[in-house]
Amino acid sequence: MFKHARFGLGSRAARLRIRFAAVTVLATALIVPVEASAADPSAPTTPTATVSAADPKTAPTGTASTPTGSPATPPQTPGVQAAADAADCAVLPLAPYGPAGDAHATGSLTYRQTACYRVTAPAGVLVVANDDTAVQKTVTTADDQVVCAKSAYVSCALPAAGTYTLVLEGNATYAAAYDIAARSYATTDGCLPAVATGFDQPPTTGRFATEDQVDCRRLDAPPGARILVDTADNDTTTGGYRIVGPTGADACASDGYPYGCVLQGAGPYRMISSSTYHYVGPYALRIRRLSDPVGCPEIGPQAFGTGASQSAVPCRVLQVPAPGPYRVGAPVLRVDGSTLCPAAGICVFDAVGRYTAFVEGHPKSTTVAFVDMKSTAGCVPASDQGAVDPVNRGSLAPGAQACLQLPSPTGATLLVAKPVLKLVDAALADSFEVLNADGAAACDGPLTNCRLTGPAPYRLLVSGTVAPYAVSVFRLDQPVGCPELGQDGFGTDIGASARFDASHPLRCFTVPANAHAAEELFQFAEVQGSTLDRGVLSVVGGCTTGETRSGAVSCKLAAGTATVIVRGPASDAEFHVVRRDVTAAAAGCVPTGTMVGGKPTALTFGSATAAACVRVTGASTDEFRAAVPSGSGVTAAVFGAPGAPGSMTGSGCAFPCAFGGASDYRVVTVPTVGTALPAGPVRLSVWRTATAAGPPPECQKIVSQHGFTLTGTVGPDHPADCVVVPVKAQDSFDLTSVDTGTGQSRPWPTLLLRGDAKNACTGSGDQIFRCRIDGTPAQGYALLIVEGTNDAAVPYRVEAVCRVTQCGSDVLKLTAVSPNTAPRNSTATLTLTGTVLQRTDTVRLTRTGQADLPVTVTGAALDGTSSTGTVNLTGAAFGSWNVVVKSADGTERVLADAFTVVATSHDRLTPQDGSKWDGTKGRTPIKPA
Repeated sequence: MFKHARFGLGSRAARLRIRFAAVTVLATALIVPVEASAADPSAPTTPTATVSAADPKTAPTGTASTPTGSPATPPQTPGVQAAADAADCAVLPLAPYGPAGDAHATGSLTYRQTACYRVTAPAGVLVVANDDTAVQKTVTTADDQVVCAKSAYVSCALPAAGTYTLVLEGNATYAAAYDIAARSYATTDGCLPAVATGFDQPPTTGRFATEDQVDCRRLDAPPGARILVDTADNDTTTGGYRIVGPTGADACASDGYPYGCVLQGAGPYRMISSSTYHYVGPYALRIRRLSDPVGCPEIGPQAFGTGASQSAVPCRVLQVPAPGPYRVGAPVLRVDGSTLCPAAGICVFDAVGRYTAFVEGHPKSTTVAFVDMKSTAGCVPASDQGAVDPVNRGSLAPGAQACLQLPSPTGATLLVAKPVLKLVDAALADSFEVLNADGAAACDGPLTNCRLTGPAPYRLLVSGTVAPYAVSVFRLDQPVGCPELGQDGFGTDIGASARFDASHPLRCFTVPANAHAAEELFQFAEVQGSTLDRGVLSVVGGCTTGETRSGAVSCKLAAGTATVIVRGPASDAEFHVVRRDVTAAAAGCVPTGTMVGGKPTALTFGSATAAACVRVTGASTDEFRAAVPSGSGVTAAVFGAPGAPGSMTGSGCAFPCAFGGASDYRVVTVPTVGTALPAGPVRLSVWRTATAAGPPPECQKIVSQHGFTLTGTVGPDHPADCVVVPVKAQDSFDLTSVDTGTGQSRPWPTLLLRGDAKNACTGSGDQIFRCRIDGTPAQGYALLIVEGTNDAAVPYRVEAVCRVTQCGSDVLKLTAVSPNTAPRNSTATLTLTGTVLQRTDTVRLTRTGQADLPVTVTGAALDGTSSTGTVNLTGAAFGSWNVVVKSADGTERVLADAFTVVATSHDRLTPQDGSKWDGTKGRTPIKPA
């Protein structure tokens, strides 16, 4: 081991100038030194040189000087202003391959401190290994020319054999330790025997005994060979490798293909392995030649249904007898190792010859399929009349595809599907594809509606992760074995039966031309009241909704005959299938009322294929909302609304359903699949929530400036109350549904804006709701509906608090008082009219020179257009009085001279001139007492 000779910028050996290459060093860029002076004792100085007693001749004498002049900022390209003569630098011998042993040097450097070493090496690549970026490394020639400069791993191409100077410079403010070793990769001394590159050879193994160990091995391969190197058997050890040529320069270049690199220049080549991240321990590498590979089993095309090639070797040499598409179970490489097909699957070969199938990773055993997609070898005949013929069954060999040859002609349309599995059924292979005679995909469309294209014969290929398979093929263009399915009305449930068994998991029905409506609802369910999701229904003949497992699907049918296909399990089962008209001509659709809070329509469901329909009529500008109590076990759809067809697939119309824009609607309700049938009648409410003129007339307007309180009772026959709430953009309310102590679920508030079906309130478990008006509300109001949640009558109390200065655009106004006269000495009952009049207002009569007369407010209209109160006029002055209303927020309105106190027939009036008036005798002089 060698200790370094450390020297400062002002040492005597300032003759050697070192020019560093342009390398940006983060540690340098972050430090800004200033001029050192007595006035600035904290400024950094260059440390005094130390002398190594072990090697006194390599240490400089004297002390290091302090930089002078203007303040200096460390350059992005660091440099040394002066360095020692080469003779002042310690000798660092080249380290051998393997552990460096004593051929390494250690030390530590802070910012701008330097150390140097002399290294004698042959021409070629010199590598200086040290991971610490806090130490800059620079290699120079004898005439001070910089060969390379880096802050971490250094790889220098030395132009000629000779002695070079390695200068180290600290880049950090702390003492950065270093431990360096220099090796020439141009030498072959100490290289281990050649590595094995065959796929059938074991991994190359070794052990890093020290962190600075570097191993060299010969690599016997010709120029242009493609080599793949990776760790073996999922090894997670930490190490690096490189392939070098005679000079030690990198000699294997990537060319854009995903696998391996190509040997460059002339050999011989060597594999260099080194420890990284201070790793010490064993390592294992697989070095494989992808071009003209050695050790790969050779295989030819396999017949369909036969097992794939199995071997512990992760490659195969493919003998391709003819151009065209083949299914290969691994990526495919050309003879030069370049990639033809980057993934397993269909690979199109453009020429006869040898290719390589290469399995990535490190599997203990590999299975590689190689099948000609145009071949019929191994194919078995199959039926395309799945409604009458037994299901096509079989079992897959490992890694193989089954091939079913179909009798169908070009242009035929097929449905291809496996049986619907029950929970107790074993899994079946479920990957299907249809090919034509060219080996290309033949389906123009999905497998549920596959129109055959390209030349016949056609083949159905089956694959999967499990062995058994069962698949039905059904001719949609020429259905066979499909009885007629009649049309039911709402209120009838005749339909037809579809029976399944182990050989027949598919059944079909015909809907005759001119015997169906433009839009119909199809329902199906297992008999005996079950709604378990064990069947799949599809309708062919203009229906675009495809398949459904939901138990019901609506379909717009084209003119002509339609076909209904029902798929079930490959076991004994029976399904009931029903279709119904859902157009304006629907039979059995009953009218319903639309008043908010009106008595609901009771719906009953005797079977899983029962359905109910209510008709809703109104103006096209009306808006409606349909709802049932939560947990009713039914799903709904609305038919007739423009732009929103009432699809029953999926969740249909999740209650509550909002609709509008037409004049005639059908709200259709069916049992929800997967749930028990409703035990009793289901109460369906349909409410008109808006008209062209504004809110529904049964919903009374309320005052909402600062909040409001609603009370009432909702129950089975009166499920909701409603009020009209004046609102404006950005209004916000806190609504609380107060617990009234009944033990029942509290009613649920919904705040609706015209043209928006979304509830403007979001709630939480404690029945506190935050309601916000984001946009500008149409007509300046929102409709608040308080809806019951169960079958019992429940009293409610809803309290609302406005969270802004004032909610709504209405302001306090006072327009009239009635009556506007009253006799003195009476108690008058007054009615005020205006807007935003509330019971919490303060009302009084005022007159100049007279004491105010307070009015006791006894009531106010919910919409704030009137309020009532009483005033005691005992002793009140005759004549006109002002009516003054002051709201709780301090807003005040005055109706001047709006009320007059008058005399009765018994009153005595005292004129200003001292005369006396009496109501019967006229004016007489006042006599002294």
